[in-house]
Amino acid sequence: MTQGFVRLGEPRTFLRRQPRPEERVDQLASTRARGGSDLVVPPAAMLERFGPPEPMMQFAHQQRQALRERFLHPGRDQRFLFIAGPCSIDDSQIDGEYTALMFAAAFANLMERLDVSEFLHGVMRFCLMKPRTGTGSRGLEEQDDILAYRLLAQAVGLRVPVAMEVMEEYHMALYGRLISLPWVGARNVEDTFIRHAAGYYSDHAWLFKNANRASLQDAERACLTADESHIVRITGDDGRLRQRQSHGNAATGIIFRGWEGMSEQQFEDTIRHAQRPLVICVGHTNAEAHDGGRRTVSGVLRCVQHVLALMRDGVRIEGMMIESYLLEGADRTGQTPGMSVTDPCLSFEQLLHVVEALVLAQRAAS
Repeated sequence: MTQGFVRLGEPRTFLRRQPRPEERVDQLASTRARGGSDLVVPPAAMLERFGPPEPMMQFAHQQRQALRERFLHPGRDQRFLFIAGPCSIDDSQIDGEYTALMFAAAFANLMERLDVSEFLHGVMRFCLMKPRTGTGSRGLEEQDDILAYRLLAQAVGLRVPVAMEVMEEYHMALYGRLISLPWVGARNVEDTFIRHAAGYYSDHAWLFKNANRASLQDAERACLTADESHIVRITGDDGRLRQRQSHGNAATGIIFRGWEGMSEQQFEDTIRHAQRPLVICVGHTNAEAHDGGRRTVSGVLRCVQHVLALMRDGVRIEGMMIESYLLEGADRTGQTPGMSVTDPCLSFEQLLHVVEALVLAQRAAS
């Protein structure tokens, strides 16, 4: 037979029906459950299988645009940016409902109230992966990446704008259409590749946390790097790497999380002298500075009061990030649904008091 022809009876692979994206994801999930696959799911397949309805995708896009405008033109949006949610997302449930989605629904309802939405731009903190310099849980994505994606998509379906810590470019390829505000944490703020990714994914505003040093310099440099053009490697919808030219991204800001051994006066001085839009993380070492070096809920609340005092004094602060869940505190054993499995969080009831105080402060300033 002439070379190049297919003999009768041979399988014609080019005629076989290729599995639909949702079938590929389902097959992979089934294989993973048996411990038999280490494949990365293509972003397009995840979005088609689990993505929220198109109106909710449009909502996420509108939120991205509003946040981008906020950081391109500081002061134009007079609402205070309020980012709140669990330290990390887990898979705990109460009466068959995921606690992360219970928080998302309650937060969405709170932020849509007319007496709140006029003064606060609410965004939910939705961390699926936790960076670690030592041991400990690295988050739900590592345990079950498909469930992690589903929870994120369902949160967006509840009309919740989402902020997420991004630790690699693939996170933006996978989650970028769903999240409204990515940020880079203190452990990764000096990573050149994630800085370059921020310049490529310029539909989003990006925030950079300061490293655990006595200045904002690392975060400021990250903002400068993101604003430049670079050759970057990005993940396509099919999961394959491609090389692209970024155009830079000027819509950036800083999350101030403090540093070890910082005093309350250093906390205040850093805020007063910041040169870029600043979002104050009232947890971490900022909370420690307000409670004798201990990372406690009471330290968080004292830090909130300090931020409010600075705002009353006319200091420009773009927003606040606060760790909150259904229940107060932390249970690292994971045996208490609705309580943080990592850092201590405010309860939702305590969060309501913070929202009330912020609304009063914004109303008085308007």
